Amino acid sequence: MLDKKAHIKGKGLSCPFCGSSSIQGGFVEIEAGKAFQGMECIECEAEWQDLYELIDINPYLAQEVTNERIPNKAPGLASVLGQRDRN
Repeated sequence: MLDKKAHIKGKGLSCPFCGSSSIQGGFVEIEAGKAFQGMECIECEAEWQDLYELIDINPYLAQEVTNERIPNKAPGLASVLGQRDRN
């Protein structure tokens, strides 16, 4: 039986039909403030589509887009590998 409210409350981590956590998702399709993902339950073989909606933004992460390169303060993979090779 479809339990839509429980599925949403549980953050989509289980099948809305049988409750199993053995689920897998397909590609996420994005369209004007919404995203869709086809889902499937491994246990009961049910299929459904999860719908995601844009509800907010985090202004602290938004940055002005410029042509200047923003320096990365964390070491990149190349520098980590380079340090490993020097040891």
